[in-house]
Amino acid sequence: MASINKCLKWIFIVFNALFALTGAGIVLLVHVSKIAAMREEVGNFWSASLFGGLMTGISVVGAYGAYKEKRWALILFSVLVSIGMVICLIGAVNIFNVRHMITRRIEDLFESDDMNKFFQLSQEQHNLECCGTRNGYQDWSSQVPESCICPESYWGTPKCQRVAVSPKKSGYSQYWHKEMYTEVYSEPCLPFFVRFLNTMMDATVGILFGLAIVALIGVTMAIIMTCKIKKQMTAMPVPTYEFSKPPAYEELYTMKSMPEHV
Repeated sequence: MASINKCLKWIFIVFNALFALTGAGIVLLVHVSKIAAMREEVGNFWSASLFGGLMTGISVVGAYGAYKEKRWALILFSVLVSIGMVICLIGAVNIFNVRHMITRRIEDLFESDDMNKFFQLSQEQHNLECCGTRNGYQDWSSQVPESCICPESYWGTPKCQRVAVSPKKSGYSQYWHKEMYTEVYSEPCLPFFVRFLNTMMDATVGILFGLAIVALIGVTMAIIMTCKIKKQMTAMPVPTYEFSKPPAYEELYTMKSMPEHV
């Protein structure tokens, strides 16, 4: 009689237990988090909670089905995980297809005057350690904003480059050497943003494909166990009973075979 391999069964149970704990951890982290940004973004709050709850619920169903050897639970697990796998694959393919379009929109955004003013007036250049949008410090001519200037600890490194700026226009003489120059971030902000965006999209695609592979492994294991349980059910012996001839029939047969006496 076929039976479920114990090693396969417990690997599957542990596999689902880890995912259940991960999902519960996501829900717990979201609800007890003191980060104000997460609390303010209601959509992200409930999306993360729903994702964690679904992960925990599906994993519990899978672990229960393997432990109790319940076909319905393993079938339900396989269907739900298969749906999640398809969603991950569709999301990964869509992100890969729109990658160039998103990059182009970012480039168009950086070419707008509003974006140039935003970077010139804000501290984003200092936070991101970049200067200008496309052409570096030259985008600001000789009026280099303070957010472009490198801290003195960076001077002389590839991160910064030496430029000459008019002191009457900039007003940041405290950053200058006596030769009337300063050092600004050498990398423009547009390549930084494009590189960062591409890295995030590549990471997202990789995570989605990774989840799809893990889901495929889980579904395969569940199907194998479901087939084993089905074989167990079909291989169970059916009790048979041997009935002897009815006594009444035997008596009738004996009576007919006896000779008649006159």
